[in-house]
Amino acid sequence: MLMIKEISKKVVGNLEDTPPEFRPSQMELTFNLLLTMNGKAVITKSENEKNLKVMLMWKDKGEETEKEIPEK
Repeated sequence: MLMIKEISKKVVGNLEDTPPEFRPSQMELTFNLLLTMNGKAVITKSENEKNLKVMLMWKDKGEETEKEIPEK
């Protein structure tokens, strides 16, 4: 579960590093876990190999504002 915690920290860190006017109002991180015979959890790419589907969601607590991305 340490890996899940580290991935979550990186996602939140990237959101915090993004200027507020370009941040999404919410973000979702979804992945599959396979539980092994010795009691460990492994993140898997395959929907067919999963035992658990984990979904983490972050929502902006601030007021909703329209966000425009400048044209390059």
